[in-house]
This record gives sequence, structure tokens and C-alpha cells, in this order.
Amino acid sequence: MSALDLVRFETLVPTQYAGKLRLLEAAWARLMTRYLCAGLHATRRLTPNNPEGEYRPLPALQLLTGDDDLKAWQAYDIIKAICQLSPEVKEDVRRDPVLGEIFDRATHSRGRR
Repeated sequence: MSALDLVRFETLVPTQYAGKLRLLEAAWARLMTRYLCAGLHATRRLTPNNPEGEYRPLPALQLLTGDDDLKAWQAYDIIKAICQLSPEVKEDVRRDPVLGEIFDRATHSRGRR
């Protein structure tokens, strides 16, 4: 059973969840960007010239989606979608050195073919 399965809105009084949609949307957006970061860190390529690692969006999204046939443009479309889930998260993404650079690369890709 997942943590989401434990949430039973029908057992709550509506005032306990009324007006919480924006809060939940922001939490979801933060969770998705953290998930994206985990994939980017897991698939980065370490080299002598770049001991911090080169972040590679396509392998990261192939790992996260489980789809080895995913194309680069599809990976970039997913990155753009995740990074724009909420205005607050989009601003956080732009300030993050790794996500900001990856989002910029995704934004400048052609996307949706």
C-alpha cells in the first residue's frame, strides 16, 4: 500500500481539505522536480574534466519513465512539463544551477514532433 492509498478524503470533514488545491499542486510540483533531480544525479557522467558530472537529460528520463525508446525531444517535453507545474516551482527551477541549465536546454529544444 502506498502513502497515497492511506489518504481517505471521504473520511474527512470537508473543512479539513477545502481550499487546499493550490497547496497540493505546489507540493506535487516540488515532488516531481525532486524526482527529476534524482534521475539527473543518478545518470550523470563523471569524467576527469568534470568530476561533478555531466547531467544527461535523456538517460535520466529513460530511467524515470522506464522507457528505453524515449527520444531526446520527448525527454525535453517531459522536463518542460515538470518544471512548469507551478509558478513557484518554475522560479525555484530557474534559481537551481542544475535544473535551471537543464530547463533552459529543454526550453530551447524543438520538442513535440
